[in-house]
Amino acid sequence: MTVAERGEQRRARTAAAHAGRRRRRIAELDRQLKLVSEWHRHGWDVNEENVRACIERGLPPIAGGAQGLNPAVFMNSTPAEGSYRIDQQTFDRMTERNDLFEPVDVWPGFGGRIDHRLKNVGVIANIRLFVTLSVTVSGSGTVTSLYPFPYNLIRKVTLNANGAAQTWQCQGLDARARFLRLFHNPADVLGLNTAPGMDTTATATAAAPYRPIGKQFPGTIANGTYNVNFVLDITPAYDPRSLIGALFAQSDQTYLNFIIETAQSGDTLSIGTGSSVAFNAGSQVQAEVTFFSIPRMNTEGGGSVIILPAGVRWLHEFIASDFYFSNNQDVIVPLVRSNGQLRCLYHYIDNGGAAQILPMSLSTIKWMYAGNVVPRNYLAGHLMSENQRNYDGPIDPGYMLIDFEQANVRRDVVYPRGLAELDVDFFVPTSITPNANAHVHTVQETLTTV
Repeated sequence: MTVAERGEQRRARTAAAHAGRRRRRIAELDRQLKLVSEWHRHGWDVNEENVRACIERGLPPIAGGAQGLNPAVFMNSTPAEGSYRIDQQTFDRMTERNDLFEPVDVWPGFGGRIDHRLKNVGVIANIRLFVTLSVTVSGSGTVTSLYPFPYNLIRKVTLNANGAAQTWQCQGLDARARFLRLFHNPADVLGLNTAPGMDTTATATAAAPYRPIGKQFPGTIANGTYNVNFVLDITPAYDPRSLIGALFAQSDQTYLNFIIETAQSGDTLSIGTGSSVAFNAGSQVQAEVTFFSIPRMNTEGGGSVIILPAGVRWLHEFIASDFYFSNNQDVIVPLVRSNGQLRCLYHYIDNGGAAQILPMSLSTIKWMYAGNVVPRNYLAGHLMSENQRNYDGPIDPGYMLIDFEQANVRRDVVYPRGLAELDVDFFVPTSITPNANAHVHTVQETLTTV
């Protein structure tokens, strides 16, 4: 081989090496661009130092998904592309928090309905319902409060987005249970929740210190006129700090409303023959809405865009359902394979309306999928011990919570969409008799990225 030929081979090898390095650089840039897009889609600020470091190391966004990772999009909660910019830091610096009362809704009595449209303003984080009722019990019979009283006087509350997506649909008890879970069973020392048959005294609590003030005690209600007051939060924003799940409302194309369906008389009270229960004038629901004003910034082209928090790319759903059963032993409750991340399951068992099948009377509680995969198999006492430890006491009345975020949300969160035959199995011993209309009441709390 001549010197010229050897030189030509070296030049060819050098050119091939350079071409290979260019291809690898292009592939690396393409990979990083895809990662930047993925982190941005999950609502992260790609300019933050820790996010940039993850992208440089080739790490995908931290969004959980140890089981069933297969999220899907079903609704868009942001305005038209090009009219806004996601910038959490700028939003936090320029926004203003507002806590303002809505017009009062008159309580419609038993079996009624309230349909309340929310104003098209800002980013809505929370809706707080102050229920203020005056109730008169009279007659020759006996009136007894049941375990859902008073919170399930709101039999169902629904938060609608654009008339199609129900982001919240649950009982009053469920909204109360979420509050107790998040804030670890706080004592109601101010007496904001009051009703006949409810413990609001320090003396009664001292006799049973594991019971928080404000726990309901079903029992006979004597004739008389009583104040029934309670507070419930309907919370679009899953996290009040980052506003994950908050709803963009400031658009003529957005229609947000909540609907309250009140209980039938027998849902929360047993009213004997000869007795009556009536709501008096002045009974009402007052909503207070927490929302954040939306900043606007000029663009280089002379136009302007609105600034939104990263949290509007998520939807927070809190949806209840009932599963009726009449058998003992394995009561297998199918779960909805919804999109997004399953954060917590709330359950209680109603034994036909007047009473519950309490958690400690069950044998086992299993969370399972694919027919025979059982990642969580609890003795009932063990699950309730975990609930008591996690929330500074059990969630009354009779709730059993399987919590996928209490210990480590990035590790333990679940995507139901990717799991077949997703169920919870409650083992009801043969010593318990299921009454007519016995059912497991379930709430699935999820976060969906959009």
